[in-house]
Amino acid sequence: MTPPRTVCATCLRSFSTTATGLMRSHGPLSARCPGSGKPPRSPTMGMPTPLTPTAPTSSSSSSTATSPAITTIPYGRVLRHIPRSARQQCSLKLTNILEEVVGSNTVEAWNKLFLFAPICLRQPKRSKHAVPLSTLVKQQLQEDLVWCNTTAHAPAYRPRKQSRKKLDPEDALSRRVSAKIEEGDFRGAIRLAASDETLADFSDETYAALCAKHPPAHPDSQIPPHHSGDQATVCEATCRGVAQAIRSFPCGSAGGPDKLRPQHLKDLLQLTHQVGDDDPESPLLSALTDFCNLVLRGDTPVEVRHFLFGASLVALKKKSGGVRPIAVGCTLRRLVAKVACKQVVNEMAELLAPRQLGYGVRGGSEAAVHAARRFINNMDTWQAMVKLDFQNAFNSVRRDRMLEAVKSLCP
Repeated sequence: MTPPRTVCATCLRSFSTTATGLMRSHGPLSARCPGSGKPPRSPTMGMPTPLTPTAPTSSSSSSTATSPAITTIPYGRVLRHIPRSARQQCSLKLTNILEEVVGSNTVEAWNKLFLFAPICLRQPKRSKHAVPLSTLVKQQLQEDLVWCNTTAHAPAYRPRKQSRKKLDPEDALSRRVSAKIEEGDFRGAIRLAASDETLADFSDETYAALCAKHPPAHPDSQIPPHHSGDQATVCEATCRGVAQAIRSFPCGSAGGPDKLRPQHLKDLLQLTHQVGDDDPESPLLSALTDFCNLVLRGDTPVEVRHFLFGASLVALKKKSGGVRPIAVGCTLRRLVAKVACKQVVNEMAELLAPRQLGYGVRGGSEAAVHAARRFINNMDTWQAMVKLDFQNAFNSVRRDRMLEAVKSLCP
């Protein structure tokens, strides 16, 4: 009798259990998963609760405190592109989910939104029969967006077996660069080919280094209150602005914890050219605009915030030692941020320039490089240029002070 397949409580990968009901040993030989030899994940387990939970208010959510927690996203890869013949059906389903989120704003509706890409756009299993990819995707679109710890989805999320034959490092790098070029991400291909950084090992040391890079909040932190009654200070998204924001995502952008990639939205909206004023608005674009306005109003449910505003963290090895954390947030959250930043870019550029040239100044980085080069080539013998680099600067800034500045300068 084949032992039942369960999900590891640590890495969320699907494996068969031992005779005693514990998870089998899995993970690289040099760093086994901490969930090996431990009980599997319970069907009722959800995402980790926020570190500083707040009580839901009437203006922040229509759900109650008894609403179920955000479900755990199942393990597995998703398609990088949506087949053409499946885009219409896929767009209709995503539109219905977004309309349900905007209309009801319940945790159940948000769960469906977060599970859309992992279930509907997951990479299908290889079949012996020649079945078109679009047909498999259409079959997946018929599935219910409810993740439970059963064997129903386990085969689809089974990780690929690692080949015993290890690829040459140069061949592996060549494959990754070729994949970037195929996606149209030429900048990413150049960075990948020129960089010597590699993924850090899955170990307790790496985890401790990441925790050190993200210190806890200052004990005297006081988050400014959110005044939902003042609608004059709320940004309002438009269909045209949302379409421009989606188009501004670089090619090959990765997906966050919900696995939805910006390329998925581009495929569904067919944003392959500059949209004119007379172009018709699709139902999906209208639903995305309503969703952006929901988040911009601050009406995101409390139970959802730790997931929607969270990120997947990747650790890279530095040549000088230590790790470099790369955080990839949810695509929909990044979309809302792009829409909001676009509306204040001119005001903030006038306020921050010339102290900073990274936001709101077109070609700012190039201007800084040319200015520094011209100064060095023409400076006197008694002059010098000093370059300062603050260690872990962004993560060391107090978030409450940053929010206070945002509230006073661009509420």
